[in-house]
This record gives sequence, structure tokens and C-alpha cells, in this order.
Amino acid sequence: MNNPLSMILFSHLSFSLIIVTLNKALHWAFRVVNLVLELKCTDIEKEMGIEATCPYIAHGENEAELMDDMRKHAKEVHGYTDEDLSDPETIAIMKKHIRTA
Repeated sequence: MNNPLSMILFSHLSFSLIIVTLNKALHWAFRVVNLVLELKCTDIEKEMGIEATCPYIAHGENEAELMDDMRKHAKEVHGYTDEDLSDPETIAIMKKHIRTA
């Protein structure tokens, strides 16, 4: 490996490997710090005594964002109204099944 071109190529590959490794480490560190919340529609359906067939999973970086995502889904796909989704029992069921992704 006395060839200058080989040394440059080896240095570049080593540097690239370090960058890729650091990038992956930072990605996972960021994900741990910024936990994403999820709420599965099937969990809500089961709790409400409805056949659990909907594969939708709502996501959000905080509870408000997550609940907005699930409310939008419930209205568009399942025909729920704002009144239905404002019911304290429905809200409690939804909050009960929030998990970290």
C-alpha cells in the first residue's frame, strides 16, 4: 500500500465508513430522544367491541399531534363526527392505547 493513490482511496473509504457509522448512531440517538407515539386503530376497535379489522396506525411526536391524526382517520374512514370524538369515554379509550413506536 505504498502507492499514493491506494493510500488516498483507503483513507477515503475509511473516512466514508466512519461517516456512515456516525450517521446511523446519530439517527438512533435522535429517534430515542424524539420518541414517536403511535395509536393502533385495531386496539380502539377491540376496546369498543367492534371487529378489529382496520390496520391504520396513527403517529405523532406528541399526544396532541397523535390524537389529531387518529381523529382525522376516524372521521374520513369510519364516519365519526366531532361529537363522537369529543366523548370523554372515547377520548379515554384512545389515550389508554397510546404507545411509543
